[in-house]
Amino acid sequence: MAQSYGPKPIITDGLVFCIDAGNGRCYPGSGTAVDDIVFNCTGVLDNTTYSPDNGGCFAFDGTDDQLDMTGNSPELTGDATICWWFRAAASQASTHEGLVSSYYYWTSGKDNNFAFQWYTQSGNVLRLVTGNSGDYDTGEFTPNNPSFSGDTWFYVCIVHDDSANTLQPYWNGTTQGWSTVAMDSRNLSGINEGMSVGHYRVNGNLVTSSTLDGDIGPVYIYNKALSASEIMQNFNAQKTRFGL
Repeated sequence: MAQSYGPKPIITDGLVFCIDAGNGRCYPGSGTAVDDIVFNCTGVLDNTTYSPDNGGCFAFDGTDDQLDMTGNSPELTGDATICWWFRAAASQASTHEGLVSSYYYWTSGKDNNFAFQWYTQSGNVLRLVTGNSGDYDTGEFTPNNPSFSGDTWFYVCIVHDDSANTLQPYWNGTTQGWSTVAMDSRNLSGINEGMSVGHYRVNGNLVTSSTLDGDIGPVYIYNKALSASEIMQNFNAQKTRFGL
């Protein structure tokens, strides 16, 4: 009987989107075109560069770098999970850097939009902002196990439970004891019109002060709410790649 050794691979059930600079199907190492390797969503790099670190990642300089995925976006309507690996510089030029956001965050007439941010105005916190045009809710979470340190990779998952109408954040595979964020009868379907990585936009326009000074590794989107064990499996599957 065959034996299995090492960590299990990432969960693929429900996976509808994946970009990974270390995968040649997503990014060949040069040029500006970025392709989602699951749903065939297409995107463009603007000033953002490729780094071979940790098997390949997208590097943002905290000034004007952009990665927008706007062509043929996946459809999210109910339960969903958005996960990504990121590494931020210890000191940021701004106080609210975009990590993963819907393209039309904080845009008049656009509903179910969001911005997941790295927020440094009151410490180093993960900030979740969700809502409709002009009506947003915010949750802020301070990592403590492990706590944040600059130039170190971390794995974040945000799980949307549609029936409970909440978001649950995870940090390196655990909830940290964090509470959920109420969604007020909203969901994450704003991403169906595109997404921004490493920055966010207001009314469809780049907010230059929102650009991350750091790196983004793989970004995964699921059309289901991953369980705690599935999130931990994904973390274990790639933590060696990111030096953990």
